[in-house]
Amino acid sequence: MQKARAELSKLETVTRSLVSCIECPICMETMTEAASGCCGHCFCIGCFGCSLTSSFSCPTCREPVKGLVRQFAVEQIAAHIPLLKDIALQFGVHLAQREMDLDARRRLAEVEAELQKERCRLVLSRAAFVSPIARHAVGAGPEDVKDVEVMPVLSPEATVEIIGENTSAPVRLLYSPGVQSLLSLLSKLQNTTEETSGTCLQALLRNIPKVVENVSEQEIPSDLEGDFEEALQALPEITTSGGNFETDTAAGPFLQKLSRLRLVKRLPEIAQRLAPFEVLYPDSLAKQSKIETQELKEAFEKASAEVREADPSSWSVAEFEEAAELFERNPVCKEVGDSVSKNIEESLTEFYGQTTTFALGFLLAQILFFGALVAACCGAFGGGGSSDAPVADVGLPLYTLGYKELEHRWEEQQLHIREQAQQIQDTEKRIQEMQQRWEVEAQEAHRQAQQLQEEMAFLRQGSQRTEETLQMAKQLEHAVVNIMEHTHSMIRAIIGSGWQELCLPPSGERVQQMLGLLRNSGFAEFGVVRDCLQDTGQECMGNMSLGISPDLRFKLEYYGSKQHVFNELELEGTVQIDGGQLTFLVARSSSSQHDGQDSEVQKMALPPLQGLLCCHGANTWIVLLDFSASAQISF
Repeated sequence: MQKARAELSKLETVTRSLVSCIECPICMETMTEAASGCCGHCFCIGCFGCSLTSSFSCPTCREPVKGLVRQFAVEQIAAHIPLLKDIALQFGVHLAQREMDLDARRRLAEVEAELQKERCRLVLSRAAFVSPIARHAVGAGPEDVKDVEVMPVLSPEATVEIIGENTSAPVRLLYSPGVQSLLSLLSKLQNTTEETSGTCLQALLRNIPKVVENVSEQEIPSDLEGDFEEALQALPEITTSGGNFETDTAAGPFLQKLSRLRLVKRLPEIAQRLAPFEVLYPDSLAKQSKIETQELKEAFEKASAEVREADPSSWSVAEFEEAAELFERNPVCKEVGDSVSKNIEESLTEFYGQTTTFALGFLLAQILFFGALVAACCGAFGGGGSSDAPVADVGLPLYTLGYKELEHRWEEQQLHIREQAQQIQDTEKRIQEMQQRWEVEAQEAHRQAQQLQEEMAFLRQGSQRTEETLQMAKQLEHAVVNIMEHTHSMIRAIIGSGWQELCLPPSGERVQQMLGLLRNSGFAEFGVVRDCLQDTGQECMGNMSLGISPDLRFKLEYYGSKQHVFNELELEGTVQIDGGQLTFLVARSSSSQHDGQDSEVQKMALPPLQGLLCCHGANTWIVLLDFSASAQISF
């Protein structure tokens, strides 16, 4: 970008330099018809003529003006100036547009970065979607709990609590024999490594979706249809119960209402009838863990029986919240809970993404089966209400929430992220299109730059030719000056009769003697007429100019008036330089007269002329050779 600006600055500098070179110092406009004096300074022909009416010197350097030379090269350069300005303007517009596009792309990148940050924030917030629940003491005071050493269950050095009469129902259920037996087996599975990956407990948990899928594919028994229908109708209310997830615990109301469903009360029977245990715990896993299938199955059944005897449907919300807290603090049950929460989360996502009856049944089967599993392994309650075990700082796993409002909020966030991702894709597509357009514009700008370079090369060549022309003009000027014996600032020119009274010519014999000319030669004084020629009856001044081109072609023009008649004379031919002598051959000449009404009075063509530029006394003369006296033209 800086390089483009530098090139544009150079282009503007060159353009200004060229414009300043072809501006008339008098009118400050571009010269369309340029002329210069012998000093080389160029002006508009009209401005030069007006300036010379008051002074016979150059307006810039004050050098006397002896003749005007038409500068065709300057006019050619002036004709290219509008094109250069237009190219510079277009290049500037392209540069400004590209800066605007790059600025828009930068702002879009900033927006995309903010969206990415928001996406990461949402992912992190999902990992801890619920703030840690307010922990509170469970059970009665110290008189209800005694610390003694008993037969180790989970660890040889374990110190467990003896349950008092006033201990809460979740703690009593936790330390029941069936639950402790199931916890012991699950702990053994957690400490046994599987051949493929992870532990045997992880392998068992990975089989849970297979069991649920098997249950959902079976036809609901007729004696369970009423229970399933009740659960389907109550599910929306259950999943929307519980307070604000940001400030309080929602597990209590959810588990309380779930436990009061008839279908939940019959979970052990349903699991035995519909959930094949060999899918959850295959023989290959039993061989690796060295725990018999029947042993683990009986432990599940005993734990389920104890859960049924504890009657969780009669628990209060506080007791369910206590159970959830204890569940979180046990390492074995935490792993089980994380796996269950993941499966319920996927189920809720599928449920809110579909509205078919099959999806509802599938979701219900998962929630109920996971509820049975959790109820059966309430060893998730590891530790009592007055245990010294450290309290976890993390929030409840997602499966303890199960609320439609939470999932609805998450789905809205997901939808918003997908919309933003689509917008980003559309923006990237537009950026690609803009990049392609920029490439095309860059190629066009490169082409125009090359064209501009060619134009600049052409202008440099023209400038070089102009300098060569000026050098030739200076040579011509020196050749003219060398043959002049005297300099003068005003020379008179006369057309018509009476010129003999103003400029008496020498006799023909003297001319022939001095210059070696024929007798029918004539004399012509040239230059610029500055005053009214009262002696010859002129009413106003006239102008005579001599222009010489680089190829040594010349044109002599005279404009004057006499008694309301305007006289014009034009001579065109070629010039030759031989040392200090300049000769010319007139190839075309004409003379005409006009009156004040723009009607032609007289017009005649002159014969071919041949002459010599020389000087005589204080005057400079053009000697016309082979001049026909019948033309009635004299100077």
